[in-house]
Amino acid sequence: MPVHAGARVQQTGTFHCRDCDAKVRVKKGERLPDCPCGSSLYTSRTKEPRNRSAVRSRKSLAKRRRAA
Repeated sequence: MPVHAGARVQQTGTFHCRDCDAKVRVKKGERLPDCPCGSSLYTSRTKEPRNRSAVRSRKSLAKRRRAA
């Protein structure tokens, strides 16, 4: 999902520039800066911290499926 520079980030992550693939690390709640190459569009995000409760839920669901 493309994100434009200046938008507030909803989750911490590393955003990748559409034009030069530069990586910009931004924390939750901060504004996404313009890329050093001058682009204002980021097309992907990586290195998001996992939501621990979601991980636990998936594990317990897998256990229940195996037990059934």
